[in-house]
Amino acid sequence: MMTLIRLWIPLATLAILGCVSDEESSARRPGSLEIGPTPTAATSPGRDTVDLGLRLSVAQVRSPFGSFDFSNPTSEMETLQEGWSQRPWELEKGYAWGVGAGSRLTFFAPRSQEVSVRFRARAYDAEDDRPDQTIRFFLQGTEVDVVELWPFTRSYRIRLPARKIRAGINHLELRYRWSQAPAEVDPDSEDERPLAVKWEEIRLEGRLDGGRGDRAVEAPGGDLLLPPAHRIDYFLHLGPGDRLRLNGLEPQEAPGSPRLVVELEEEGKRDLRNVTIEPAGADRSLDVVLGLDTPGPVRLSLLTVNDAGWWDRIRGEPGGLRVLAPRVLRHQSPGVTRNEPRTRTLAESLPDRPNVFIYLIDTLRADHLGCYGYPRPISPEIDSFAGNAVLFRRAVAPSSWTRSSVASLLTGVHPRSHGAIGRDDALPEEARTLAELLQDAGYRTTAFITNGNVGARAGFAQGFDEFRHLEEEDTERIHRFSDELNEAFFDWLDSEPETSEPLFAYVHATDPHGPYTPPEPFRSRFASRVRDPQVGLMEPLQELTRGERVPTDSLRRDLLALYDAEIAFNDAQFGAFLDGLEARGLDRSSVVVLVSDHGEEFYDHGWWQHGKTLYREQIWVPLVVKLPREGAGGSVVEPVVGLVDVVPTLLELAGVDPPPLVQGESLLPLLSGGDVPGGPRRAFAHLDLDQRFGESVVTRDSHFVFHRNEHWTGPGLFDWSRDPEETRNLADERPVRV
Repeated sequence: MMTLIRLWIPLATLAILGCVSDEESSARRPGSLEIGPTPTAATSPGRDTVDLGLRLSVAQVRSPFGSFDFSNPTSEMETLQEGWSQRPWELEKGYAWGVGAGSRLTFFAPRSQEVSVRFRARAYDAEDDRPDQTIRFFLQGTEVDVVELWPFTRSYRIRLPARKIRAGINHLELRYRWSQAPAEVDPDSEDERPLAVKWEEIRLEGRLDGGRGDRAVEAPGGDLLLPPAHRIDYFLHLGPGDRLRLNGLEPQEAPGSPRLVVELEEEGKRDLRNVTIEPAGADRSLDVVLGLDTPGPVRLSLLTVNDAGWWDRIRGEPGGLRVLAPRVLRHQSPGVTRNEPRTRTLAESLPDRPNVFIYLIDTLRADHLGCYGYPRPISPEIDSFAGNAVLFRRAVAPSSWTRSSVASLLTGVHPRSHGAIGRDDALPEEARTLAELLQDAGYRTTAFITNGNVGARAGFAQGFDEFRHLEEEDTERIHRFSDELNEAFFDWLDSEPETSEPLFAYVHATDPHGPYTPPEPFRSRFASRVRDPQVGLMEPLQELTRGERVPTDSLRRDLLALYDAEIAFNDAQFGAFLDGLEARGLDRSSVVVLVSDHGEEFYDHGWWQHGKTLYREQIWVPLVVKLPREGAGGSVVEPVVGLVDVVPTLLELAGVDPPPLVQGESLLPLLSGGDVPGGPRRAFAHLDLDQRFGESVVTRDSHFVFHRNEHWTGPGLFDWSRDPEETRNLADERPVRV
């Protein structure tokens, strides 16, 4: 996997004794940071503080060298680069394959020194007559050794010369003599990976000058306690005028000469800047001037170096450093203020305790709706609804399959918090759902669903006075259609006695979900060229997922056409749902939320259906909110939002305080046309299903995703504004943002 930082340049050896004058600063060589005077409160107005001690849990801590355990699905995330592959059963057995022409990894060394590489491996047992497998080792691009592998698993050891080791991040490339795909020689094999070497373990070892490598970085009392030869990487968004402030440095043990190195990397700039600070004379506050010209993502690193000699090692173990109260002071020019959201005006214009309707269309991609730019006229009802409501342009689902995503939608917490992640997981009784919270506030609550993944046995009936599951049928279509869903819901609504209590209803339609079996006339209108009547059924779709069917362009077009036809049918039924509310006088006194739980993939990134990855087609979903009395109608919200934000938003509209555990944020300020405090918004997604793992974060224009599945795709960084189909991975080009 790609490393998260770039190559180091040799560390500066400049020793700073306390603060230096402006004249001395101007004489410092290029490439170094500056120590500046510590401003008084009067000369540093409007500063925000980033406490680095408190942020240690989200920093990246590196100890020297490292070992790679292939039975741990996350241990290699920061070090392994391309050229590795691991299937779920290989993970369980504790090995990974080196594939293709070679594999790459990175490791951290505290200084230039000899490093030993110990590994257990064997060559792939090719079916045809291949020469002996060899591994050529390249360090920083220069060949340093070559190993000829035996035909069985055994241990090996090589030495990386000190003259080639950099103080910092080192790049090690393993080049293979040949590789072969099992499917090339075995007609029964589906494995098309070019296998070269089977790796069980890689371990790098080096001398730490007596320092123990098992000690961890700590943050007692807001300070940072760094053992020798350790570093901390903070990834921050900083700008002009920002400074790093230290209250002082304290050596922890007598032998050696521990020093602190502060290093800065800016996105898009090749040169790193650094400064070395001696503890002597730094017993009072000093500021490191970061010297940024423009705002942007940076890597700010703190390193301990200790040049202990042989006599120091005899005297004892070299010590680390205690960095006193490190924090970043963010400069804000005087007079800069945020726009205050106009929430009070909107709240005063809405009725007290409005009815709340959530209509969820399962498996609906946002980019297949006209209001989100889709050219085919398959969603006129939804488009019309959006024209009188608030459309969230960048809404992100918290997962790419139903149970995990809807659990977040109805609790306002992320998947790792509610725990309904895998197929055997249910929403725990301790979870506080939107239905329970509104029920406690005097609402009637009802749910009508057509997908068993959010059924009562999965824990989703909590808080509902009435919970109806229109169970799946043993037919080709499997899921009950949305016209039946409408009929069941309105029959129940009409049978209920009149009451002054407001109503919360969750209605879950499943038409666009596979199998793709649109009824007439929608199939004829939007999928008339599909000749094979069986192509959209579940068995052909599963054959595609298992790789048992060739994914041709014509097949993809047929499935997309059937999917569109199902959306068109569901769109018509959503229009009928709105008509039903209007006929009963509920349209102007209710909040109506149209949303989906996840999208659908049609081989966009080599997969079919959903629950496989966290690429855009699987997590970008529609979110449209219609307020009572045409409030804020016809507007578009550009900032990123997540489905975890729906619960606190609806609770605020209903006048109910969210419980402390809710992780989403109310979108009422955005519905009002204002800003949300706290800077740029982010949305997160998580997947851990059927031995496929993924994590994702979406900002306004960027999408970072990390996958571990059959393909072991690793990290991806995509620019949604310039590359909406996510075809160009920018992870190598933007390591700081990664």
